[in-house]
Amino acid sequence: MAPDHRERANHPNEATHDAMELAGAAVADPSALVRLGTTLRALRDEVRELELDDQAMQRLTTAHATLLDAICDTLAPELQDELSRLNVELDGEPTQATVRLVQSQLLGWIEGLFVGLQATLAARGAAQGAAGRSARSPEPAGAARQDPRYL
Repeated sequence: MAPDHRERANHPNEATHDAMELAGAAVADPSALVRLGTTLRALRDEVRELELDDQAMQRLTTAHATLLDAICDTLAPELQDELSRLNVELDGEPTQATVRLVQSQLLGWIEGLFVGLQATLAARGAAQGAAGRSARSPEPAGAARQDPRYL
């Protein structure tokens, strides 16, 4: 049985519940993904201007792999597949430029995911709002629709 949108429009917590359901379908732990994305951004920004020695490059490569695994753990299988298709493996001894590009690509993908979730939630909220408005003010059967420019 389909959910009654009129009932949801009357309960503001339902919109929050719907948002969590949608986010939960794509991302198992949205707050963890936000934290991981923030960590990735901070790491990328921190090493942007630094000249890294071999030990620092190894640490950066390890940190990237760890973050990537943790990000994948928060995603639904479909998003894991998408990310695996876009991800570039850092095999061997990658250059600083390569690591920075791969991190920027991953960060861009995460930000795109957030924008997509926000757009979906906004569209769903707008649809629920429209359903709620029409449920509160139905036109009587047979009522003539008046032009709003005239009294």
